[in-house]
Amino acid sequence: MKFTRPRTPSLLAWALLAATAAAAAPPVDAPLVFVGRDTITVADLDMELYVTLQMNKGQQQMPEPSAVLRRLIQNELIIQEGYRTGLHRKDMITAQVRETVRSRSIVALLDSIAATAPLVIADPARAREEVIEAYVESLKRKYGIKVDTALLASLDYASTDPAVQKQLNESDAVLAKLPSGALRVGALTRNMRFEHFHGLANKPDAAQIRDDFFKKWFSEALLGYESARLGIPERRMIKRLAAQQERDLLLEEMVNSLGRFRYAPTEAEIAAFYRENIAHLTPPARLKVQSVLLEKQSAAETFKQRLDQGAEMTWLAKRTSEVRQDAAALPTTWLQPSMIGLKPGEARPGQVLDPYEVPGGWVVAVVTEVEQPTPRTLADCREDLLLRMKAQRTRENIADAVARLEAATTVRIVPGAEAVVRGRLAQASAKESHE
Repeated sequence: MKFTRPRTPSLLAWALLAATAAAAAPPVDAPLVFVGRDTITVADLDMELYVTLQMNKGQQQMPEPSAVLRRLIQNELIIQEGYRTGLHRKDMITAQVRETVRSRSIVALLDSIAATAPLVIADPARAREEVIEAYVESLKRKYGIKVDTALLASLDYASTDPAVQKQLNESDAVLAKLPSGALRVGALTRNMRFEHFHGLANKPDAAQIRDDFFKKWFSEALLGYESARLGIPERRMIKRLAAQQERDLLLEEMVNSLGRFRYAPTEAEIAAFYRENIAHLTPPARLKVQSVLLEKQSAAETFKQRLDQGAEMTWLAKRTSEVRQDAAALPTTWLQPSMIGLKPGEARPGQVLDPYEVPGGWVVAVVTEVEQPTPRTLADCREDLLLRMKAQRTRENIADAVARLEAATTVRIVPGAEAVVRGRLAQASAKESHE
């Protein structure tokens, strides 16, 4: 399969593209790529672009349309392999999806209940809470639910007695019976551990924490049952969310599994990798500067021009009234290049830096000395080196796995798919620039 790599347009070009792309935007279910029996649609593209742009927020360069399609195809191949191997049936996947469906169904139910709240300008949040509380109470009456408040009050989570704590963890005593099942003391204790993993022993407000947690736990259990009875988990929006999360979890776990392997390179391999990557393991050369602070940008630019023409910094500073004598500019100690906006290897002795603004004025600096970088020894960076080696091997494993899957799968890109991606990128770029 071949992917063309057209030159990336400038941001201005992206903005112009966005204006025309909006008028001819394809429907979200329009196909872009057929990967075996599955189809990558515009909706999948929009999700991928959202994630990509969030991860690279503020970057000037947009990704290549062909690279975006490539990533979508690779992800789809890996997800398909996850389904083929039955990974989606593992507890680590199903439990998270099930919890998402439950929580989002409860949120949808609460939103519909809150919509009936009277408009109270002074405190709309409290009005929402009151409507929800009244609804939970109505469900308790509807299903004849009684909470054993005496049992709840007897649960001494503040106790430091090991026997009491053991009883709280193991007790099957019923606090309330819901249509979905009984809420027991032991289950309450285990659930509280997720929020208060150090326990409540010796805490003066343990009783209040216990009561507040039980109220929330009870309400969620009852609302979860009612939302399921009303069929909310079967709504298209919820099912779509569950399917997307399942795919995301499959992709994450499949990629992670390719990185779980025992890696024990030989000393010869470690030494060879060290020699090949010595530049990445060498800290950037530090530098020293001589600098002055001027009040205004115009004065700083004039000062730089005179330095460029050959004036000496100290001589010029004494003869320039705009130079501030009451405030320091840059330290005269060793500095990292990044501290003054330079890239590694970019600085040279005698280099005059462009003026830049700091609190109190504008700095003009001249590089006076550049330190010769000293590579880290193999012994000094061994652990870092091993991490880099395993990361590279992991990338190679993923690339090999994707190549095998790709060779065994028929992949067909719909004509015009890159143009759709380009238009979507333009729209996303234009939207980001206005935020």
